[in-house]
Amino acid sequence: MCAVAKTKIALLILTSAFFLQSAVAQISSAAAAVANDFNVKFDNNQINKIYDSHVGDFVRSKMTRDSSVSQLSVMRSSLGGGASSRSVITQQSSTDPSTGAKVVAIRYQAVFPIGKVYEDLSLVEEKPGVWKLYGVFFNPVPVE
Repeated sequence: MCAVAKTKIALLILTSAFFLQSAVAQISSAAAAVANDFNVKFDNNQINKIYDSHVGDFVRSKMTRDSSVSQLSVMRSSLGGGASSRSVITQQSSTDPSTGAKVVAIRYQAVFPIGKVYEDLSLVEEKPGVWKLYGVFFNPVPVE
C-alpha cells in the first residue's frame, strides 16, 4: 500500500474516531473560520468558491476541479438547498500520527429542506495557520 493511501486511511480513521466522542473541544479559530466559510458558501450555492479557497492539496491531487464542484453540487441538491440552521455538536482536534499534520473534525446538526442531518467536516492544517477541507459528509439524524 502506498504512503498516500495509508495517509488517507489514517485520516479517515482519525475522523471517524472524533465523531464517536460527544464532548465539544476547543479547536483552532482558523480551522473554525474555514468551516464557517465553507458553510456560508455551501448554503449560498457558491460551490466554485469552495473549491478555489478551501480544497486542500491532497484532494486536488485526487480529483479535478470539475469533479469536486460536481460532487458538492449534487450533495447540496440532494439536501434540497442550503441549511436554514446549523449548530455544532462536536469538535475534535488531534495530530495525524503518520504525517504529523494537525487534524480537526467538526460535526454539526443542520436543518436542510429535506430535514435534519449531521454534517461532518474534516480539515487539515497543510501549512502553519492554513487549514484546508479534506472531507464533508452528510448523514440523516436518526428519528427517535
